[in-house]
Amino acid sequence: MRNKSLLNKTLGFTVSAFIIGFFAGFFLANSLNRSMMNNQQARQIGSSPIGNFSSNAPIPVVVDAIERAKNEPDSFEAQFTAASMYYQIDRFEEAIRYYEAAHKLKPDDYQTIVRLGNSNYGLKRYEEARKWYEKALQMNPDDVDVRTDYGTTFLLSEPKNLDKAIEEYKIALEKKPNHEPTLQNLCVVYMEKGDKQALREALARLEELNPQNPAIPKLKQELSSN
Repeated sequence: MRNKSLLNKTLGFTVSAFIIGFFAGFFLANSLNRSMMNNQQARQIGSSPIGNFSSNAPIPVVVDAIERAKNEPDSFEAQFTAASMYYQIDRFEEAIRYYEAAHKLKPDDYQTIVRLGNSNYGLKRYEEARKWYEKALQMNPDDVDVRTDYGTTFLLSEPKNLDKAIEEYKIALEKKPNHEPTLQNLCVVYMEKGDKQALREALARLEELNPQNPAIPKLKQELSSN
């Protein structure tokens, strides 16, 4: 799993929410990054091995993929492949351009829809990301990774909608009770909301699931504060 955070930059939270800024970069983005890595295995887009590129791909391969996309505007595979090149090196503006082209060619392709959500999420365009996640969840309401990212857009948007974030996290946990990133995020929302009783209960679940979770000390510190 990529451990690189898309959210470890300042999130614009108040000083009282600094804890969230400290470890949100670790696990709020964890779901997004997991979605990026799992898309190839969990969401098939056809028989062709599309999207299996890394940031270490040889430059000629990257150039050829982009040239092919320009020369074959009616090829879904060409558009998706070029988008994936940019996506995997966090060049989301360019990725969106090619994913949008791929989406026009194949509007019902699930992976393209999810990656449009993820790419906008990576650019902190949470309202736009939400629209794509909603489309994805209409197609596959049981995708816990997508639902978690969808819920997180309500936490990171301004103004925040903490109750909606909690609602989506709870739905995700109903489908997959031991989904650690979702449970972590739920703890953070309770902490942000100041609901210590709910935080205490969620934290107990998290600690039982994984006592080594790096968020636990900060969450316990919050519980012990006034």
